[in-house]
Amino acid sequence: MPFPDELLQEALKGLDGQSSDQSQGRLRRTLSTAYYSLFHLLIAEATANWNRPEQRDRFARVFQHKQMRLASGQVKGRAYSGEQPAVVDHLRKIAACFNDLQASRQEADYNKERPWKHAEVQEKVMSVVAAFAHVDAIRSEQVFQDYLLSLFVHEPWEED
Repeated sequence: MPFPDELLQEALKGLDGQSSDQSQGRLRRTLSTAYYSLFHLLIAEATANWNRPEQRDRFARVFQHKQMRLASGQVKGRAYSGEQPAVVDHLRKIAACFNDLQASRQEADYNKERPWKHAEVQEKVMSVVAAFAHVDAIRSEQVFQDYLLSLFVHEPWEED
């Protein structure tokens, strides 16, 4: 089982049990794990395009959270003329999920005053499950491949 899938399974396990039995530490760790499952999925998708498999782990280190957030933020307002609306919808959902989970992970890791509820953590984890399905649906589409490139190239996408 690939690493992103393992992380997603761990996030789902973090939701096990009664919602009233969930500690803040467990809920916060579950959010973080869900975020990292998507983070590593996108990196795995991008590095799979690298021609030398023995260098993919090294290549994966060029990805930075900030650049990935900025690139994902560009997806929302970008015009995708000529693209199939369903494909664009999948892409927008992936990018929105990434940004939402990154913000939630930051909140969970650094704002100890904010309590998390089982239901809201479950909703976020399930959004990552959906994002994995969205990736499966558009993996070979050019617009998704362009998005993957933007995750590590520090230039804005050119408009059509």
